[in-house]
Amino acid sequence: MGSTELLQSNGNTLTTPDSATLGRPVDNNTKRMTENAGDQNNASNSAEDTEIEVEKLLEYRQVTDGSIEFLVKWVGQSKEEASFEPEHEIQQGAAETLYDYWRAIGGRNKTLFYEGKDPLPETYHVFKILHHEKKGTGFQLEVQWVGYPAASSTTSLEPEAKLKKICPKLLEKYWERKGGGEIYIGRRGRPRRAH
Repeated sequence: MGSTELLQSNGNTLTTPDSATLGRPVDNNTKRMTENAGDQNNASNSAEDTEIEVEKLLEYRQVTDGSIEFLVKWVGQSKEEASFEPEHEIQQGAAETLYDYWRAIGGRNKTLFYEGKDPLPETYHVFKILHHEKKGTGFQLEVQWVGYPAASSTTSLEPEAKLKKICPKLLEKYWERKGGGEIYIGRRGRPRRAH
């Protein structure tokens, strides 16, 4: 078994395995996913902004940055028109299809990291920061990982310092949404008292 590393879903990674692995196909109920991760509020009808539906995830592969891509068959298109899409984008637009796929083939961890003659290094990418807790003079942040639902059994609390290294942009966006981390710290690093 390989080492475990925490990685960012945007492609900034700490390991670069070269192997590609193919998964088995599984039928899923049709889920909605956007074809382009661009601005969804844009009213233009260009092909880049249209929503298309995922019909089936056909197989997966690991790319050189350690992330996973899926060959996606789209509703109304032939298998020849299927395209490889990053796992984190599928999770954004068709999460249940993704989770159903992994469940149907025995689970993401088991399939990727523990089965077969050449299991992949155990690698995780941050999908989303869910919330934070004050811990001592810093914060612990609950992290949802790419390929996993936001259930307490599949998330983890990670120190802010670690997230600053592996996903600084995601951490910055989280604190912007919350109004800044400093509002949760009292003078001299002490937590503010509840009123």
